[in-house]
Amino acid sequence: MILDNGTLQVQTIVGGELVNGIPQVGTTQWSDPIPCHIVANTYNQKGTFKDSTFTQCSFTVWFDYGVHIFKAKRVRLINNKGYDLGEFEVQSIEHADLVGRTKITV
Repeated sequence: MILDNGTLQVQTIVGGELVNGIPQVGTTQWSDPIPCHIVANTYNQKGTFKDSTFTQCSFTVWFDYGVHIFKAKRVRLINNKGYDLGEFEVQSIEHADLVGRTKITV
């Protein structure tokens, strides 16, 4: 049994089509929060560059997505304490049919 310990939101781009042959600027929107189970693969502050540091992190996320095929390219993760873990590019998507959940790596 996998317990949900956060939420994920999917980024979509609205607009951005051609109008009279002129490209229009699209705007980004976030979906409603989807309950998920977040597992940190790496989460450290060992990244350095001149005069500063940065946080290196990657996560594995499990969630119910029903019968839909998950195709998102960018997601936002928030843990169960309300802390925004950040916005991430989706690296891989796997559908676990036996447990009825989808696994993504960000």
